[in-house]
Amino acid sequence: MTENVLDGFKILQVKYKKESKVVRQIFVKPHNVRVLEPSKPTDRTLFVANIPPWMDKDTLQSYFQKFGNVQAVYFEFEPTVGEPSQPSSNQYFPNFRDPYET
Repeated sequence: MTENVLDGFKILQVKYKKESKVVRQIFVKPHNVRVLEPSKPTDRTLFVANIPPWMDKDTLQSYFQKFGNVQAVYFEFEPTVGEPSQPSSNQYFPNFRDPYET
C-alpha cells in the first residue's frame, strides 16, 4: 500500500470486513491543541477525520492498537478546549445498523 498524504493528513484505507470490496478512507494527523491539556498530550494524541458510522470506539481502538497502545478514544464534532468529553461509544449514530445486514 502506498502512503498517501493530503494537507498534512495521512490517508488510511479501512474496510468494514476483510472480504469487503468497498474501501473507506480515514484521515489522520497529529492533534494540535490550542491550549496545553495534560489529558491531550501533543506527542501522543491524533486527530482522525472521516470516520465511517460503523467504526465505533472499539473498532477504532483495535485498528490503531497495531501501531501502539491506545488509552482512550473520544468522538467530538467540534474542537474543544480543556479536557475531552467522556470516552465515547457510538453515540452519534445510536440507531446505526450493520450496512451489510439484510
